[in-house]
Amino acid sequence: MKLISPEYLRVTTPHGAAVVFEPNVEYEVGSLVGVLALQQGAKLVEDAPTVAQQVIETPVEEIAISDVVEDKLDRLIAEDKHDRLVAVMRDIYIEGNPGDFKISDNTPKAAVVARKFGESVPADEREKAWEEALRS
Repeated sequence: MKLISPEYLRVTTPHGAAVVFEPNVEYEVGSLVGVLALQQGAKLVEDAPTVAQQVIETPVEEIAISDVVEDKLDRLIAEDKHDRLVAVMRDIYIEGNPGDFKISDNTPKAAVVARKFGESVPADEREKAWEEALRS
């Protein structure tokens, strides 16, 4: 009987004989080894799909080009927004107007950043941009 196994398989008979099946290689074996191999996952060659059939039958995840482009565009917009925010923070630092900074921690006031940036900015983004502006 001709068998094939999709993965490494070692079949041992009660008499002590052993047959090793390499993945996707056809083997001609006797009925005792054949039955034991079938019990462990091997397939008859007629039933076993070829590697080409497995590749053809494997579902492929389709990704629309528009999704890839939109994702890349979203990342570029986010990077550009961060870079613009860092530039605004540098300008605030260079201008050095004492009224633009909080007394408690000497960071720019949210209203000042929003006015100069053109939109309100979440605190975590402001802090990250401020730290980057101070390092540059």
